[in-house]
Amino acid sequence: MREAWEEVGIEPGQVVIRGERVTTRALGGWIFTTVVADARSELPVRLDHETEAARWVPEEDVAALPLHPDFARAWPLLRARPVYLVLDNGFRPLAEQVLPRTVEVAGQGFVWLHRSGEPTGRTARLTARPLPFHQRPEDELLLHADQVFPGRPPRLDLE
Repeated sequence: MREAWEEVGIEPGQVVIRGERVTTRALGGWIFTTVVADARSELPVRLDHETEAARWVPEEDVAALPLHPDFARAWPLLRARPVYLVLDNGFRPLAEQVLPRTVEVAGQGFVWLHRSGEPTGRTARLTARPLPFHQRPEDELLLHADQVFPGRPPRLDLE
């Protein structure tokens, strides 16, 4: 976040960090870490003396850009795929307070949970049971409440 502030003017309080990935470890000792974060809206950026250009790009357009080779290899697990969160009516008021949001899913990278419109594409549900060891991308995604609701998750009486 220090680099984001110094180089493009994004203040730490403007985003909520959801995860990070080391995408480059150079022989000289420097490390390139990509931070995945949510913001309420598109944030303005400013350039400093180290930055040639900065702009917001839709996720579906990133892979077509001339990316650093290590970042290009990491991109498939950094991209947040949209997933519709199916909730019982009792959880809708809570969901409206925290969605949309990005959630890290072990082994699958990141998903972007939303409740806008009708469910299309992949869906997710909350469960109180242990999560399966491996969830395939074509399966309905199972999540625990603590992955979706920040702070103290609600008590779920789910099967």
